[in-house]
Amino acid sequence: MSATSQALKQAREEVRAGGDRQAIYLKYRDQVSKPLKLATVIANIPPPSIPASGRILNIALLVLLVLGAILKMFGIVALLGEGVPPTAMFMIVLLGLIIPVVLIIGVIKWEGQIYALIPILCGLGILRAWMKSPPLEAAFDTAFLIVIAVLAFAVKRVVFPQLGWFGVRKNPAGGYHL
Repeated sequence: MSATSQALKQAREEVRAGGDRQAIYLKYRDQVSKPLKLATVIANIPPPSIPASGRILNIALLVLLVLGAILKMFGIVALLGEGVPPTAMFMIVLLGLIIPVVLIIGVIKWEGQIYALIPILCGLGILRAWMKSPPLEAAFDTAFLIVIAVLAFAVKRVVFPQLGWFGVRKNPAGGYHL
């Protein structure tokens, strides 16, 4: 294990144990080649006391992601009967089921960056729905995906305010919000 990965692992453990995030960042900053990576590792860990509203939003998001994965599975089973070529079917299964499962695992583990990724993927799903589906079906898909995106954004704002869309936010002095 390299010195950088060891420092990141130790920093993650200390933050999860309830240590002061800024002090941990300062402690390990010189041991890693990219301080942004250390800041991201620290910022992706939820605070020790997650607000009740964040927990409720996360449960609702998790339920909708599981529901979406189940519905996607039924859609894939329906495609099996339509004679889709094996290569295309493999890609459909890979993207259609593995991505939702990875998102579900990230939400269960409270991985901070997953909450920024979910709205982006929902936006792509909405775009795909309007390109391939009849208008009524696309409208239902859009509504479902918008609710998921809004919930993910709300959890990110409540539990991970230090994370922006593409990384850790900086304060006016140029340091990272941790």
